[in-house]
Amino acid sequence: MIRGNDPILLTPGPLTTSLETKQAMLRDWGSWDAAFNAITAGICKDLVEVVDGEGTHVCVPLQGSGTFAVEAALANVVRATARCSCRRTAPIASAS
Repeated sequence: MIRGNDPILLTPGPLTTSLETKQAMLRDWGSWDAAFNAITAGICKDLVEVVDGEGTHVCVPLQGSGTFAVEAALANVVRATARCSCRRTAPIASAS
């Protein structure tokens, strides 16, 4: 459940991270943990409901960075013979 007005940060990184998220990250979770599985199942159920996808869609959580999730979505949504155009929104750092 989302509480307060803190931004939702799905992949904590070098961005502002709420104290509640930092505290939650102090606990190690594993796929064998019943509480972890219950939380994950609830999140998946909520996401499918948000898009009115009950009965037609499923949620498949992906572990990794946001870039990883975007690449996975493109690999599964865009036909192999199709072209995909991506707009660069930020300058790319120079290696020099």
